[in-house]
Amino acid sequence: MDSAAATTHARAHRRGFALHPTGLARVRSVGLTGLAAWATVVWSAAGTIFYLLMPKSAPIILLLGLLAPLLWLGSAVRYLRPFRASGLSLMLAIAAIYLLINASWSLAAHDAYRSVLSFIAAAAALFTAVSAHRALHEKALRAMLLGFFAGYAIVGAVICMDMLTDHAGFRLLMKALPDWHPDPDGFTFAGDTVESFPTSLLNRHAAALVLLLWPAVLAANELADGVRSRVMLRMALIGPAVAAILLSHHATSKVALIGGFLMLGLHRCAPRFGMRMLGAAWIAACVAAVPVAFSLYANQLHAKEWLFPSARHRIVIWEYTAEKIAKAPILGAGVSSARALDTLEEGTRTLAPGTPFPRETSVHAHNAYLQVWFEAGALGAALLLTIGLLVIGAVGRTAARVQSLLLATFASHALVAAFGFSIWAPWLLSSFALAAMFASPAVTLASRDPEVAWG
Repeated sequence: MDSAAATTHARAHRRGFALHPTGLARVRSVGLTGLAAWATVVWSAAGTIFYLLMPKSAPIILLLGLLAPLLWLGSAVRYLRPFRASGLSLMLAIAAIYLLINASWSLAAHDAYRSVLSFIAAAAALFTAVSAHRALHEKALRAMLLGFFAGYAIVGAVICMDMLTDHAGFRLLMKALPDWHPDPDGFTFAGDTVESFPTSLLNRHAAALVLLLWPAVLAANELADGVRSRVMLRMALIGPAVAAILLSHHATSKVALIGGFLMLGLHRCAPRFGMRMLGAAWIAACVAAVPVAFSLYANQLHAKEWLFPSARHRIVIWEYTAEKIAKAPILGAGVSSARALDTLEEGTRTLAPGTPFPRETSVHAHNAYLQVWFEAGALGAALLLTIGLLVIGAVGRTAARVQSLLLATFASHALVAAFGFSIWAPWLLSSFALAAMFASPAVTLASRDPEVAWG
């Protein structure tokens, strides 16, 4: 698009018009009133709060997140083209088809199909939302960003306070709802009173805060009027959320937080080098996961007592999972097979020499890249590698002022996947898409005024 066309594009959006593939159309966003805007703020804030407090609700929140942009569009929905051909959309479609086939030989076919359908739904919802955001008026986009920002800031503060007060909020909730009891595993009771909580209680909440952190900073930057207000919004947002993550017992979230900050700083200092380094790290993660797993085990790191137990256990799981890849190196064992195999091998496991850790696949590999190699094979790993590189390339084509935060988002998500949860978990797949959906309004606004820079 040349400069004249870009100017026309920006003016059209400021006047409330939308672009669609056939050209400039006089399509006004419906309901551009104060009530509609504030209803959007409340809706976006409620969705953010609900997700951060109940991360497993991500698939539902992702689908409900489509409601606001589609209602703002009204009859202009017919102009949406969410699935226009692109390298990324093509690779996602190929991956979906392959995973559907792969699920047919999974040891847990029901779980496999559920995960693959979650993947397809998450991708479809994201593409639809991004397409809708590109057609919306600035007022609607800012309302969505304000709701997202407010919801994130509120929950970050609540979780931080809950951790500082030894889960006082959780205790109050259990007292207010005596008939409700969470999974008691890890809790210690004195009568009906909870004396202590499991350290893993808020692991998913910490991960959810990390996954949405940088999109929330994007929202803060776009909402602020100047440097001072931008700094104040960042501090109000980042302070409690970062404190909550650091106070949690979830090491994966802490690593992801640090990795996001490092990526942000690197790209700010050397944009081109930073992007290349992220691409190289992604290639290494996808290609070298198996030899790294063997190397860590061969060097007896699982027996080193200076490592914390969960890390030592992961090294054993990684090596045993890597051994299993040889049985189906090209097409894999089938999505979600690790959990079923873990059940089948129960009672026959042996301990890794010199450790109390059983040699097992566990319910998943605790490493997305190794898990993909085992369950989707080399073909699945190649698809994952290509999709990641296409996403990084897409970030490189966005406005300069949003690239650092988008790359920090990618880095944080990649690290959560590297050490945390099952890559096929529907809530995690939806969380990745949800973070992109929440970032989309800010990216769209930045694309309309690319010359504006943030301080």
